[in-house]
This record gives sequence, C-alpha cells and structure tokens, in this order.
Amino acid sequence: MADAARQAGFDVVAYRDARVLPAEWQAAVGSRGLVELRDVPVLDADVAAACGMLNHTPAAIVARCGRAHPWPILGVMPVATWRQVLQARSDALGVSCR
Repeated sequence: MADAARQAGFDVVAYRDARVLPAEWQAAVGSRGLVELRDVPVLDADVAAACGMLNHTPAAIVARCGRAHPWPILGVMPVATWRQVLQARSDALGVSCR
C-alpha cells in the first residue's frame, strides 16, 4: 500500500502506536524482516486522537504537496481499492504539485 501511495505522489510516513511496547514492536518487525520500520517514531496520542486514529489500527493519513487529507484511512485493503481511495483523496485535496 505504501508503494502505491508513493506512486500516486503521496508522502508515506510510518509511526508506531504508543500502546505497542518497544519489545513487541521490535519482535513484530523483526519477524517480518521489516528492518526499515525498526526505529519509526511513536505517534503522539494527542495527534492520533485529533486524526481519529486512537482506536483504529492500522490507519494512515495521506498527504500530498504538504497538505494532509483530514480523514484517516482505516484498515487494509486491496491495492486496486487503495488506488481508488488515493485518487479520491487527491481530488478532494485539489493539490497540484509543481
């Protein structure tokens, strides 16, 4: 999903939920070979609450050209559906990157 978002021109930034203990996070990313996620920062609880993400993981906020869409993407979906959601978010943002 991150690759599809990047291909659509969105920025992708990973954060970990503060409720996931560091040892649990390390075990999870290690078991999947996701070393690039080993040291991602914790998502601030106030930011998560403001974005409506506290009780919904996985979730993503998409941003394009420095503007974030106000609605989080909740859950995981097939790539084709994800691309449709990204296009709708891009259209809603009305941002043209130059």
